Amino acid sequence: MAQSLPFFQLGVDATERYPAQFISDWRALPEKPGIVVITDNAEQDALLEAMHRSQRFWQWRIYVSQPSALSMALSDGAHIPDDLESVWQDHLQYLAAIKNGESEPLLAWLWLDDGRELQPVRDASSRGIYRYPLLEAYNEERATPYHALLQLTQRGYLVEGELVDKVRFCPSCQSGHLNYVETCPHCQGLDIRHEHSLHCFTCGHVADQEAFTRSGKLVCPNCLTQLRHIGVDYDRPLETYVCQSCKHRFSEAQTKARCLSCDTFSAPNALIARQIYRYDTGIQTASLLRNGQTFQIPALSLNHLVDAPFLLSLLPWLNKLARRHQQQHLILALHLPGLESYGQKHGELKTLSLTEHLSERLNGLLRDTDLCCQYTPDTLLLLMPQTPQAALGRLQEKITELASLIEVDDFTLQVYAWTLPDELMTDDAANWLVMKMSGRVDD
Repeated sequence: MAQSLPFFQLGVDATERYPAQFISDWRALPEKPGIVVITDNAEQDALLEAMHRSQRFWQWRIYVSQPSALSMALSDGAHIPDDLESVWQDHLQYLAAIKNGESEPLLAWLWLDDGRELQPVRDASSRGIYRYPLLEAYNEERATPYHALLQLTQRGYLVEGELVDKVRFCPSCQSGHLNYVETCPHCQGLDIRHEHSLHCFTCGHVADQEAFTRSGKLVCPNCLTQLRHIGVDYDRPLETYVCQSCKHRFSEAQTKARCLSCDTFSAPNALIARQIYRYDTGIQTASLLRNGQTFQIPALSLNHLVDAPFLLSLLPWLNKLARRHQQQHLILALHLPGLESYGQKHGELKTLSLTEHLSERLNGLLRDTDLCCQYTPDTLLLLMPQTPQAALGRLQEKITELASLIEVDDFTLQVYAWTLPDELMTDDAANWLVMKMSGRVDD
């Protein structure tokens, strides 16, 4: 192996196996890209996570001395190729083609080698059962990276690979820690017991088999008829369970999923089903990294979302309705100035995290009858029917509280309010909105 290779060994377990420069602390590794093998088996996974969280090792090739829980997700594996020098030269060629890897280190790491994938790792301590350590390392501020993953696939930066598993989650808290229990279909009680019951043909009495047993014979405890022949004197009814709480008898128990995180009981068909995949980089990733593709603001994930044409057709009708019946409707415009520059500065994953956080907060404001529309990439319109202007003060307090909870630098949220009816609105609601939005500069 050529000594000119930037090859390093990281770990306390020094070995002569690799002709590499020994480094005891990963922070002492040079800024320039290189190759490192981790030989500290006890701390291997912790080192891998720390290196990726630093976001400066996306340019490196990282190997491990032996497989571990996270090695397949966060490294290039335990096999160092014999033609490492050739592999390194190919790596440098791909690296030279990347123009904006600093802003998208996760995608850049994956794209630099066809063998790399965004891999899920099963983790019993995680609410989601599976987690994506690489996604978490490059996007630490996101508590639930599932939505980031969803948006990256929707935008074509990641594509589904091999299906790993299918998991169901609690609809209340989205935990995957579920226990399936059989319950009484009448009172949903847990204390149900299997019972061997008999049915006396003479009087119709049904009871547990033990109640019919006397001196080794079967005798009906109600009419005292001796039961000799099944099918003639008695039979075994379909009811095979009895609830100890309500004494209801039934043949089939009702299966419920009990969440071990929040104690919610759910029917199996009410659970949230998710498929867990490995992910590869998509065509859009190459375009983003190699051509410096223009950043596009991610869409907000909002409840009661309608498109702009629908809203524009609704507003004139709602304005006429308000004038005829003396109603009041409120329209809020939420403007996010600088969102595009924020995305260009911090990268797509952080902007996805911001828009997801904002979506969650905004959804908490919306009622079932409210509508919202992402009218432009940086402007959101909220239509609140039957809402008087007097309610604006309380809404402003809620939105101010919302903005204060979003602890993100370089982010501002401007709010504007208009009411219907408005004499200036015609059937062309688009012009009315242009007038209002241009007028807000003078507000």
